[in-house]
Amino acid sequence: MNFTDKVVIVTGAGGDMGRAITKKFTDNGAKAVLMDIREEAAARSAAMLGLDAEHGFCVKVDVSDEESVKAAVRAVMEKY
Repeated sequence: MNFTDKVVIVTGAGGDMGRAITKKFTDNGAKAVLMDIREEAAARSAAMLGLDAEHGFCVKVDVSDEESVKAAVRAVMEKY
């Protein structure tokens, strides 16, 4: 799989499974948006994976809240 020049969004990126999914995508060239209800957990995952700000953009989101999701999508669109 080649994800070069692609941006992927991973929800729950602060947890083990989200981190593993993020790693798989970034190992294959993707830029990852690490989303989690706990932004600090997403940032910790990005750091653990050695991602810089361009390849590991962290966004706080509550996927059960429509306005939170809209705000997160706006942040991603502004970044990329």
